[in-house]
Amino acid sequence: MTDIHSTLDSEMPEGGSKKRSTFVTVICILSFVAIGYNLISGVFGALLHDEAELERAQEELADASDELQGLGFEGIMESFMDTITNLGEHAVTLNWILVVGNIICLLGVLMMWKMKKAGYLPYLIGHLAHVGAGAVLIAPWYLIMLVWLIIFPILYAVNLKDMD
Repeated sequence: MTDIHSTLDSEMPEGGSKKRSTFVTVICILSFVAIGYNLISGVFGALLHDEAELERAQEELADASDELQGLGFEGIMESFMDTITNLGEHAVTLNWILVVGNIICLLGVLMMWKMKKAGYLPYLIGHLAHVGAGAVLIAPWYLIMLVWLIIFPILYAVNLKDMD
């Protein structure tokens, strides 16, 4: 039975490349998991988009909006309605952008797994592709996701010094 360290070491490129740190290994593995989930989610979301479900959600939100009349939430509810409408109109496009962006991310993470700095740029481009598309197509508040999504690019950037 081989242990994990000998398996990881055997995947390192030849020719004096730097050894992958445990931290880079962990964030790469987390990235592989997230990318896999996003690829599956994006493909299913694009192929199984249900307009009827969207209409039901809009009706429920309209009912909730009516119940909140006079409480000062009118602007917020109107914003949610606009967001759901935009999401429904662009759901298939956003899901395919998610798929393409995550394929680009996967290429970048595979390069960084092999300790190649060049993988950072495709990772970053793919990572930000669907966030930018969401901000343009759905709502500017979609950029709030950047707070979360910026963490992994920063973690990789901190470790670029250890890569070739």
